[in-house]
Amino acid sequence: MDFELLCVSLREATPSEKALKGLGLSDEDVQEFTSSFNIIPRDGGVSITNSMDVVKEFFTQYDPSNLEVGMIRFLSAPKTVEAGQIIGQVEADPLVVDKSSGKVFVADLTSPGNTLWECADSVEKFLLTLVPAANYLGQCLVDHTVRTNKALSKNTLDACVSIAGGNRYESFFRMILGIE
Repeated sequence: MDFELLCVSLREATPSEKALKGLGLSDEDVQEFTSSFNIIPRDGGVSITNSMDVVKEFFTQYDPSNLEVGMIRFLSAPKTVEAGQIIGQVEADPLVVDKSSGKVFVADLTSPGNTLWECADSVEKFLLTLVPAANYLGQCLVDHTVRTNKALSKNTLDACVSIAGGNRYESFFRMILGIE
């Protein structure tokens, strides 16, 4: 997977400073918001052990803990659990890469063993869905009419679902994108 292209694509999804200031955000708030579209390259990397290859490669080269796409937040390093690798959170619930299948899902924090949403066939596919999701959510922030554009909403949802691996992931992306 081309992680550098992912980083560039997410940075390009960032709304302009002018648009954000037009919403009344302070310079500090604009800086904080725009940084949430960035995955930070690591200087010299970190040692990630007991991790799946793509997860290990990604977290060794990058610190995604600044990245926020809707309710999705990432850890600075994966955490090994019985089910696989926790790579982030969706609100408070763990975002997990299954150790057997490599699929990404959201585990229920309050009911261990339960899955709230299936997210993608693989971590690579999940990471790629972040680009259209970030583009859409950034547009929604600066232009409140975007949510009423049913064609754009459907196209974004369809893109995320297709990239993730199919219709079984639709409910997750509807929730993330805020599409009914």
